[in-house]
Amino acid sequence: MSQPLAQLGADLEACLGWGARIGETAVASLRVHTLDPARPGTVTVVADRDAGRTFYGRRLPDEILHIDIFHAIGDVDCRLAAGAVRGALAAYRAGTAAPRGAADADLFDVQTGVGGGRVSGDMTLGRRASLRRAHKNHVHVAGRHVAGDAGVAFHIVQAVERAIVACGLELRRVDGLETEFAGSGRGWDDLSPYASESDSRLREGGAGTGGGGGLGPGAGAGEGGGVRGARLDRETLLLRAADLADEMGGTLAVQELLEALARAQPVHEMHAPSWSGPRLREALGRLQRQGWAEAGAGQWRLTERGRVLADLYRHHLREIELALRAAARRIGAVPPGPGFGRRQPRTELAVRGSRRIVRPRTPGQPLPELAVSETVVAAVRRDPPGRGRPLRVGVRDLHGAVRLQPRRSDLCLLLDASASMEGGRMRAAKTLARHLLLTSRDRVAVMAFQERSAVLAVPFTRNYAAAERGLSRVVPAGLTPLAAGLGGARAYLRGSHAKRPMLLLVTDGIPTVSSAGGSPLEEALREAALFRDTGVNLCCIGLEPNERYLAELARRAGGSLHVVAELRPELLADVARRERARLRSGGRGG
Repeated sequence: MSQPLAQLGADLEACLGWGARIGETAVASLRVHTLDPARPGTVTVVADRDAGRTFYGRRLPDEILHIDIFHAIGDVDCRLAAGAVRGALAAYRAGTAAPRGAADADLFDVQTGVGGGRVSGDMTLGRRASLRRAHKNHVHVAGRHVAGDAGVAFHIVQAVERAIVACGLELRRVDGLETEFAGSGRGWDDLSPYASESDSRLREGGAGTGGGGGLGPGAGAGEGGGVRGARLDRETLLLRAADLADEMGGTLAVQELLEALARAQPVHEMHAPSWSGPRLREALGRLQRQGWAEAGAGQWRLTERGRVLADLYRHHLREIELALRAAARRIGAVPPGPGFGRRQPRTELAVRGSRRIVRPRTPGQPLPELAVSETVVAAVRRDPPGRGRPLRVGVRDLHGAVRLQPRRSDLCLLLDASASMEGGRMRAAKTLARHLLLTSRDRVAVMAFQERSAVLAVPFTRNYAAAERGLSRVVPAGLTPLAAGLGGARAYLRGSHAKRPMLLLVTDGIPTVSSAGGSPLEEALREAALFRDTGVNLCCIGLEPNERYLAELARRAGGSLHVVAELRPELLADVARRERARLRSGGRGG
């Protein structure tokens, strides 16, 4: 390590007990620290809350280094962040004679708004909704602290900042640093929103499966924050059950697997039609890591906590579905703008319940339907009545209402269900379907394409339960027959008499198999061209590496293309919202 960096490391070491800023965007300490939303830019260090004891149940203080790097609200790819931390640790080891045990990737965790876990692990944990929401504005890093190695924090912050920028987010400045104590009455004892399963090895003993995923992973989930053996309150259990349904394809699929496990049969005898082969093994591994199931004597069974979860699915499925619906409804929500909460001028007002536009009377123009309440309010504001003086309504107070005819459109989701969509991408696509059903009055259909054909999973419907049943049958596998998907969607839309239809194609790749034996790329382009004169608005959402091909596909269809870095629910919802607004205004892609 260079002499200046060594000196900076020594200076930081002296400040870790109370916290210190690193550059303009990060804070490091050996304590719990967090950003108060009421005072953006000010980070509070809780001086009597040791990070190791609070997050990981460690006996001795000052053993865990806690770093937060702040950014604009959004999602940072947790795998990208973990790779940045691994690279930073390697650079630190290469540039200095690091103390024994320092900068070990197995002893560092990361959490972002997408997920988290041990940086040397598979980064598939830290997915609880409350934990993800709590990390929408920062990347959290926690690692084993060895006296004298504080300089590693500079490497970590620099590397993670680059990862944040690579995800298209701006870095945010930390303007101030404050110190408080847990007894200040500001709720520092309650870290339950940060509870989550993790593969961290920072718990006492080194190989725990609980805690360690984020800014207080495991806190509030039981003594010490561990997963196994922890007693969960009913509200937390409902949230975990809903998160599990989101991760594993829906409530019906999870319930089916839990019922099969309740019979404690060998895996090859388990009767769970929706689960088989690699998908079943992956699901069992997930349940085991999260403490719901265990293997022994050649068979899988539910743990004590798993039996509680199965009972919850058996008797309170409706409540779990409502929690899942609430999460789907919230995605892509538009944050309040700068004028939120201020009185808006009533010269033009859209009233959602009655679907009308209210405007003041235009001199010389006939008055449409009288808007009574707006007229009265205008009169009161102009000449307030009082002391026996009646309300006087003048011509200038008159407001008229114009009824709006709803311009509904049927929306068909065309989902790539090839093997590469397994995991988070398919979860995002299914969450989008739920979100559309819950936030609009339009009918929604879902068609999935994989192997060599396309299947209609959900016919046009407004019935959420029917859609959920259809979505549970969509299981990613095989190749990408995009031409078959486009052809199947076109035929279905033609025969379903859809009103002002929109086709929303969601894919993570390009076609890899042809229906007719020719080039799969050219075949899909020919199918896309057939949409141009059908009246169907085609919108494609794809990933950056495939932009050139998808742009040509959208051009031939006379549609639009939206390129994203990753298929995430909030990004998909934002695209769908903008495209539907454009369609209602009479626009069309190009």
